[in-house]
Amino acid sequence: MLEIEERTDLCLCLGTSLSGMNADRCATTPAKRMMKGTRLGTVLINLQQTKLDKKCAVRVWSLLDRAFEVLAEILGVEVTSTNVPLMPNSVTVPYNTEGKLDLHSRMRLDLSNNARICIPVEEAVNAHETGFVRARDHEGNIRVCVGGKNRVLGRWWMLHAVRGEVPALPLLNERPQVERTDVPYEVPEEWRRPA
Repeated sequence: MLEIEERTDLCLCLGTSLSGMNADRCATTPAKRMMKGTRLGTVLINLQQTKLDKKCAVRVWSLLDRAFEVLAEILGVEVTSTNVPLMPNSVTVPYNTEGKLDLHSRMRLDLSNNARICIPVEEAVNAHETGFVRARDHEGNIRVCVGGKNRVLGRWWMLHAVRGEVPALPLLNERPQVERTDVPYEVPEEWRRPA
């Protein structure tokens, strides 16, 4: 993080409140350096007030969708819909019992309501905590409760997991069902990327 902070000339802050997390340094440092004339600064797009509002190179008060619609129009870029399909509650993914990508493993990932889950990521602050799936929200994202805290897993995660596009899963079932096979994993046709 320190290296990124040092190297950043221009930071795009999209939808963040800059609420005091350590990562905020990647936005505040370029903004401060812009005031001294040594960096391009920080561009901030969101709806809420932040501590950097008066120090930004560009400050836009907008929903991100609307801001990018306007930007695309100005640039003459045609935007096509990339809606993520709604995934079933249970899918087969190419990950091992630790949640790591393994093309010779087949895990049944069950994210139906009340399914028991855990966090396999060693580096996570909540590593090995357990919880359960609460429900899907109106957009199909998966609402979970882990360690007594409510979280949302974007529905795109399941699609990328089915495609084997992420190196590790952010969560898995408490007792994962995994089978090993000699046949390398192939993405099911209905979940492949369009040609």
